[in-house]
Amino acid sequence: MLKKILNIEDEREEFVIYKSMGQSYLIMMVLLFIAIAYLVISKVNQSYITIAIGFAFVGVISLQIFLKRNKYTDIPLSFLGKELPVGMSREAKRTRFVNSYLPNAFIGSLGIYFGLLLSTYVRGSSIMRESIIGNLIASLLIFIILIIYNYFKGERQVRNYKN
Repeated sequence: MLKKILNIEDEREEFVIYKSMGQSYLIMMVLLFIAIAYLVISKVNQSYITIAIGFAFVGVISLQIFLKRNKYTDIPLSFLGKELPVGMSREAKRTRFVNSYLPNAFIGSLGIYFGLLLSTYVRGSSIMRESIIGNLIASLLIFIILIIYNYFKGERQVRNYKN
């Protein structure tokens, strides 16, 4: 699509443009998350925080849509960025589950847990034992959902990668 708009004929030029756009997107998202953190810490009106978080979600979702539209598939990577086996054997699936899906779900649910604790603090509530237990239960449920989501998404990527 970008080739037609900018009349690019060289693949290297296209790669440089896409790489620059990706880096710009990354910088925008980092700045947006810094802005969200500032809004949360300074206890600004809740609607501003909601709008900023909405922009972050729109950015992430639009990136996923464009990657899917361009038929980009990637194999699952370990937490440290190493490529994992793409076979369909039980051992390959187990390796992907233990080294990719499980750690990603754990980190995601841990981030949500600390986000819930921070939101409890921002609302002015004291962090009581009940809220910590409630946040732990919510994070555990999100952990289970993320494991299931990561598994199905990762296995679909492996199947698409092999085809």
